[in-house]
Amino acid sequence: MKKFVVWLFIVTLSMAIIACQSEETGGGNLNQETEEVVETEEKAETVEVKEEAYYPITYTTYNYAKEPVEVTIEKEPESVVAIYQNSIETLLALV
Repeated sequence: MKKFVVWLFIVTLSMAIIACQSEETGGGNLNQETEEVVETEEKAETVEVKEEAYYPITYTTYNYAKEPVEVTIEKEPESVVAIYQNSIETLLALV
């Protein structure tokens, strides 16, 4: 029983030390990440202007009978619906 208590104490102490270290190292990188986000937002504005020039988009897809069907997207999508977890995670990764 004493061995179990000692091992439990060691594991708990190790987890506390690891948790404290991650906060200290993460705090130093926070400012760098914030600067990158600001730069990304500035670039997003310039990219957004360029994306407007790409609409309307026409692409070819195939129906159930394997016949080509042309689809035209007139403007940039305003909302997206994701139902399953994989779709949601993919959308979050793209944001």
